[in-house]
This record gives sequence, structure tokens and C-alpha cells, in this order.
Amino acid sequence: MARLQQSKMTMHLLLSALLIGCALLFGCSGDNGSNGASTGTVSGAVSDWYGNTVPGAQVATTVGGEEVSATTDANGKYTLTLPTGTFTLNVTASGYNALSQSVEAAVGRNVTADLKLTPTGPAAVSAIRTDTKSTVLPGDVVTLQASTKIFDPALQGQSVSYVWSTAPGSAPLTFSDTTSPTPTVSLPSSAALKKYLVETLALPYFNDNPDEPAVVIDRYQVVPFSQQAAATLGNSATAQVTATINGQIFTSTVKVPVKAPFVPNQGLNNVAVGQPVVLQGQFPFTPTPKTSWNWSVTGPSGAVTVNDANTAYPDFIPATVGTYTVSEGGVARLTITADKWVGMMAGLNTPDPTCNGASCHQDKITSWLQTGHKEVMYTGMMENPGDYSITTCAKCHTVGYNQYNSGINNGGFSDVYPTEGFTFTQGDPNVEANLWKNYPKSSRLIGVQCEACHGPQGSAHHVSGTVDPNVGNARVSFSANVCGTCHGSPKKHGRFQQWEQSAHGSFNTFTFNSNADGTLSGGCACCHSAQGFSAFMKLSDISNRNATVLPAGLTVNNAQPITCVVCHDPHNEGPPAHAGESFVTVNLTAVSSTAGSTRLLPGGFTANGVGKGALCITCHNSRNGYKSGSGSDLHEDGSVLFANIGTSYTAPHEACQGDVLMGRNAYFLGAQNYGNTATRSKHSFIADTCVTCHMELTPANSAFSLPQSESFNTNHDFKASNDICRSCHGNYSAEAVQLNFDTKLQSLKNAAGMAILRLRYGGAGTVPVGMQASLVANRVGQVDVTAGGVTQRWFLKTGSYDAYLKDASGNAIAGCASTPNADGSYSCTGYLDGAPGTVGNAVSTTGYNENLAKVLWNTVLVQDDASRGVHNPSFTNQVIDATYVVTSTGI
Repeated sequence: MARLQQSKMTMHLLLSALLIGCALLFGCSGDNGSNGASTGTVSGAVSDWYGNTVPGAQVATTVGGEEVSATTDANGKYTLTLPTGTFTLNVTASGYNALSQSVEAAVGRNVTADLKLTPTGPAAVSAIRTDTKSTVLPGDVVTLQASTKIFDPALQGQSVSYVWSTAPGSAPLTFSDTTSPTPTVSLPSSAALKKYLVETLALPYFNDNPDEPAVVIDRYQVVPFSQQAAATLGNSATAQVTATINGQIFTSTVKVPVKAPFVPNQGLNNVAVGQPVVLQGQFPFTPTPKTSWNWSVTGPSGAVTVNDANTAYPDFIPATVGTYTVSEGGVARLTITADKWVGMMAGLNTPDPTCNGASCHQDKITSWLQTGHKEVMYTGMMENPGDYSITTCAKCHTVGYNQYNSGINNGGFSDVYPTEGFTFTQGDPNVEANLWKNYPKSSRLIGVQCEACHGPQGSAHHVSGTVDPNVGNARVSFSANVCGTCHGSPKKHGRFQQWEQSAHGSFNTFTFNSNADGTLSGGCACCHSAQGFSAFMKLSDISNRNATVLPAGLTVNNAQPITCVVCHDPHNEGPPAHAGESFVTVNLTAVSSTAGSTRLLPGGFTANGVGKGALCITCHNSRNGYKSGSGSDLHEDGSVLFANIGTSYTAPHEACQGDVLMGRNAYFLGAQNYGNTATRSKHSFIADTCVTCHMELTPANSAFSLPQSESFNTNHDFKASNDICRSCHGNYSAEAVQLNFDTKLQSLKNAAGMAILRLRYGGAGTVPVGMQASLVANRVGQVDVTAGGVTQRWFLKTGSYDAYLKDASGNAIAGCASTPNADGSYSCTGYLDGAPGTVGNAVSTTGYNENLAKVLWNTVLVQDDASRGVHNPSFTNQVIDATYVVTSTGI
């Protein structure tokens, strides 16, 4: 065996020498363009160590961050088309251990790489397609075949039974005979595939309960699809076969790539001619499911054919430039414009003057020219060694890479580059200048340009529609799907999926804060919607968030949550990447008074020297420091807020991390001890504060991202890992801090509850024997009271924030009327009526006790910071300790 291996190595060295000699003599390294001479092939056979061929095995590698794969045929053969470079082939097959093997691909050559797998058990079943269809369409019928290899002699000669089914996660399949080893399979119809894809891959509402399914957005819209959705479709029709041999079960799957009935798009109402447009209607889900549909589309030349017009997800293809009116149920729902791609570059680093004029978009273009979006394609081509592929990477790195064979030339890159004979040399440092010299028509469309985010501009450049541009129009959208079209392709580009897992992706936040007519509150929408935040940042004084004037027409049906454009300026997203550097910028212009410092916040303070964290703290503060008539103030010792607001038990708004980080807005610490080294967290002095710990140091979900070593891999689910603490603190245990915090906070809640009972019953000696209480720290002020083994939840206030008390059933307690008012409050003098006053803090006739209000504020503040003490351990301990003392001596 050793001699054989040595012989093979000798042959490999000789072959390598010949290849090197060829390169030196004839320059046969080849270029890495995208015409016929741009790639080579890697092919071979997959077998096992017993000599059996392995049909149905998946052979995959990564090119330009995208997976390229092949399935072995009935003889175990595979072929991959790859650019020049070294690749790792990952081989998987049911019943076998996975295999990884390195291979070198060369332009214009076929490299043979035979692969051997090791069985995982006594037998293995495989499933393959046996039809010869090169393109499979929705609704087509294909043929499958199952076969079994038995390795264990004890199973030889045993009968094999098969059962076919639709694999988990696949669109539904229909089998001619589920027990035949060679069934025919009917693929889902176009309508069924679209339903599967939309409801599986489209942007869902954020769901606080991970055990409950997400819900697709409920609105009329053009359905957005990412590049990942297109890739997933190739895996969506998956059959599974189970083989049973003498009671032992073995399984395998086979995937049928189906031609997509859609193209990747951003969900804009500005679309390319010749490309399918998938629509979505309102109310396809519970609690008011819509069961019948009647779609129609009228275009520039009249009625347009609508596919699946009686379903929730129809589609149509706009064949000509112009405006299309989409109706459902006889009511106009959407206006869509269709146009051709034109590109906005006129020469090497020279924008088209029609876009770059002083009265047009010069300011945006000037900054964009310095960004990675502008340079991304050239950067990939210049890498040496590199694996840049036009057919893989240009889908996102150029304008108008059409992916649907409509037969309509709409001027996109995929239409232009073949006619110019476009090609390039991998590793060429002057590739941009050379391409402009040789292929100007193609170069005009290279880069993530205006049209990549706004859609084709052609003759309809300034389409505005009837909707306020701040809400969105045919060419403007605040949706994360605009970025997610490309940045939603894990693992290299999985930030969209990370964001979906975050509370920033929640559509529930502005839904919960909407009015009955679907309009939004400016004071809430300013931080809970993308459009509201944009309006909020236009205020000269952001400390009064309630002054936010929302764009006309903004409702729950078109609002977007905290999307990419809230934090990033899409026209200035950062310079090209360099190894080991974080290159993406955040939009600090509007939120900062100086670099890295916020303006005066709704919480009543300014966060200074926090870098990119200034953007986070703009919303992540208590937000209740502004009161009408008294301006901006603080909830701190020496403030006049409670004096001005009378009987309000106002609590800090959730997400008050900025207050805790900066050591602000807590009572009982002494007027001189706020926002300085006595209370400000050392974490607040870390460069970029929140961003460093929550995004740069914390690894992203491995399902959606490459290793953390990738310079552009920042964690966009924003969930900081406790493990990162050790990167600065050695064996420091965040869990120990949190356990201590939890214990102390519960003690404070118990003490506050007993203080309320003392107030209620007139002193410690008058509280009924055995009665216990614990504060429920939330914005509506509740207390759980236990007596005689029964626990009731008493409400300290209603929506009016007056100090009323009622039980969990809504019944009045202690002198309050039994029938509530229209606003839910109870007419009474207050549950503290008649209780003795405390020294320096007398109880009013309405039951108001200022120290109790401050206890409630402090408890909610440290609790709703949500880090359980980690953001600022010293401050949170000071606040809890000082508040505990007050519950014993000051109430």
C-alpha cells in the first residue's frame, strides 16, 4: 500500500511539474472571465471502500461565498464547473460518513477527482433521479429510483421494502406509488411553490415565543425574494425514501431543482420588464383568513395575463415599459412601474452627469464612490488567489443580473456582458481600468449602484407615485428586504437572517402601539419604525419625542420596523473591506451633536464619548424625561419631575440600557453622583460601546454566518454573549454578577411590596398576620399579595397613572367604586386614603406617595435594562441598595 501511495505521489508531482512548465512556456494560466474560456471542470466518481458506486451523493463546494453542488448519477459520476483555484469538495450521502477533499481547478481543463466514502452502518440506501430533463418546471413529473447496498453479511439476502414521502421542509410532492423503488413524482404547481416559498422564506413578524410559528406580513405588496430564496428553491422539492431490511431502517433523500416562478427582488413597486412579479394580498391568515381571490392587472396596452389569479400569491410578467395597476376584488391595490436597466457610471470613477448634477444626487453619489458597494466586484476580481465567479457573484455585484428566461432584453448586466465578450484576469490590480477600456457597456452596470436598491430607472427615473417619499414609493423603500435581497444569503451574507432573529425585526412593536384606525403614534413610532425614526431625527430638539411628526400616510400597513437604513446610510455604507478590519459605518450624523456623542435625549441626558453606541442610545434610554410645561429633566435627586407631574407613577420606558450604562436617571444616590465616575460604567468608555460587545465581539449564529474571523461578520441579532466578558476580564463570570443581581432585585421587590402593605393598612403593626406582598416591576405598577395561601395581583394604577387599587378581577379594593370609569380607572380617593404620613413624605388625599413612586421607577429601571447588572454592576448595586433602604425607612 505504501509503495502504491508513493507511486501516486510521484505521478502527482510529475503532473504538477508539467502544468507549471505549460504555464511558463505558453502562459496557460487562463483568465477568469465569464465567457467560454473562463472556467474548468472537476469531475469524477463517488464510490465506497467496498468498490460500490454511490449514486445520489451530493458533491459541493463554495465559490464566491455561494454553494456550487452536483448530485452523482446512477453510476456515481459528478461534474462541477469551477473557476481557477483550490477548492474543498464536501461529499455527503445517506448511509455514509461525510468526506472533505481538496482539489485544484484550472481554466479550460478537466481535473479528475474520484472520491471514496466510508459507510456508517451495515447498509445504505440511495435515491436518485432517473429522468433526463435538464430543466424542471413547477408541476412537472420526474422519475426516481431507490437502491440499497448491504455491507453486513448478516443482512445479505434479506428482502428490502421501500416507503417514499415528502422530506421535512420540502414543498409537498405527489408519488405514483409510495412503495415502489421506481416511482414517478409530480412536483408542486407554481401556485403551491409560491405559497411554500412566501410562507417559509418571506419576512415574518417577530415572535417573542420561539415555540410558536412566525406569521407572514399581512399587507398588499410585491413579495420580496432574496438570492437565498432562489437557492433554497433548488432544495425545496425533496423526496425521502426509507428502506427497511430485517427490521433495520435506512433513509436517503433526493433533491429536484425546480425553475423558480419568481426572481430575487427587493419588494419594490419598481420592477424590471420581462421578470415575474409575485404579489401578496392582505388577510391570508387567521384570525380573519381570506379564502377567495380575484386578481387582475392592467398595463400600458390593457389587460395583462395574471398567473394563479385566484390564489393569495399571483404573478405576472410586465412585457413593456410603463405603469401597471394591480387590482384585487375589483379594487385597485397597487401601482407598479416597469422599466429597463441603464446603469449610472459613464467612465472610470465617473458617474453619469444626468445623475450627478448639482441639482440631482451629487451629494449621495460623491459618498457612494468611496464605498465597498461601488468597489465590491472589482475587489473580488483583484484578489489573488481568488475564486471570483461572474455567474455566482454578479447576481448581487452588478445591475440587472436577470435570472428568469423571459426572452426579453431589459438592458441588465446579464444581457450586456455576453454580447461584449466580457472577460477578466483574476488577480489583476488594474482590473477596473482595463474593463472600462475593453468593455464599457458592461462596466457601466458594475457595482451595487442606485438601481440595485431603487430598481430600474430607464425612462421612469423620477417615479414618485402618490405616497409620501418618507413612507416609500415605487423606487424608495425602508424595508430590510432591499438589503436582504443580497445580504440574506448565509453563510457569507447572512446578516438579514440574523436581523430577523432580533427584536429590531419585530413588526409587533408598532402594531401594538397603533391607533384604532391603523395610524401610528409619533412618540412611539419614532423608535419603533424606520420611517418614524427618520422623522424623529429631523427634529431640532429630540428630547421631546412626542413632537415627532410622522410622514403622511404612514400606517401599520406600510410601516417598517428598525431596518438596515435606520443604522446605516445606504449611500455611505463604508469603504471597501480590508482583511481584519470592520469597514461598515453607521449613520451618526443625525443622532450625534459631536462625533460619538448623542444630542440631548428623551431621557433627559446626553451620552458623551460612546462612539457608534450613540446611535443605539438614541432610542435605548428611559425616554420619559420630557414633560409638557417643564421641558427636559431627569429622574434624579434634585429634579422637579415628580413635583410637576403630581400623582403620576411614571416608569422608565423599557430598553433603558443607555441610562444604566451612563449611570443616569435613578433616585436616592445624592445629587452630586450622576453621570460621573461614581455611577458611569467603565463599559461606557469602550470604543463604540454597545456595538463592540453586542456585534463585533459576540459571534453571530453559526447557521447564518461565517467564522468571526471574517472582517465583515458582525452579529446582527444584537444578543451579546456572556463569554465575551472573559476577553477583557479573564475568568470573570457574568453569570455570577447576574445571579447576585437577581437575588438582590427580588429582595427589593419583596421589601417594596411590604412597604405598600404598610401604607395600605396604616403601619407595620396593622398589616394582617401572614400577609405578604412582592412588587411586580412593570410600567403599570402591580403587586402580588398573598394571604391565606391565596395570591391576588393588585393594580397600583390604571392608564391614567393615578394611585388606585383593584384586584386581579377588576374589583375595587378599599373604598373605591365597584364600577370602573370609561378609561378603566376607579373613582375613589385612593387606596392609601387615611394611611398615616411618613416623615418628610406625607401621604396625599389621593393616595400618592412620592418615595413609593421613586421606588417603582428605580426597580423598573434596573430590571428593564435587561443585562441583569452586567452593563453597569456598580451602579445597579448602588441603586438597589439605596432603594431597599428607602422601602424600610422612607415609606
